[in-house]
Amino acid sequence: MEKIVKFRPEVINEDEIQIENIENIENIENIENIENIENTENDNTKLAVKKIGSKTFRTKIIEKYIRPNMIGDIENCFLWRKRWEKISTTSFCLSEILGLIQTGLAFSAASFNLVLVSYLAGMFGILCIALNRFGSYSKNESSEKTSQLNEILVIVGIKDKIPDLMDGIVHESS
Repeated sequence: MEKIVKFRPEVINEDEIQIENIENIENIENIENIENIENTENDNTKLAVKKIGSKTFRTKIIEKYIRPNMIGDIENCFLWRKRWEKISTTSFCLSEILGLIQTGLAFSAASFNLVLVSYLAGMFGILCIALNRFGSYSKNESSEKTSQLNEILVIVGIKDKIPDLMDGIVHESS
């Protein structure tokens, strides 16, 4: 007879996990249905109960996976919120400069009656609007990274909030 071993964890309480080792089951369809596991006890079934301390298991998972990923997320949020802030500031600055150039070209085109200067004024105006919108998007991304960072800090137990780089306001996470 072929030996079948299936494991089904059950949380007994917060400190222990109970695993039932079910061996030598003749009817494999019964084991596929979790509700029928309790009904499969017969002469050919041996139940062995083994307890695994979930604190140890939890500690290993936290140390190996969760903490390194949280540290990486915190570093990533700090890095990208600063990058998005610089991109936003640069975009808004270039947008203002291009807006001034566009205005000067528009008045010059009207004074000298040059079509090419009129076209350049229109192109600088479009670039001004595009950079202004991209600056706004970058500002929102920087604020989003700040909100994510504050959420992670709350999860790890740090109650201090990081203010937003773009407006200096501490936003409450939802």
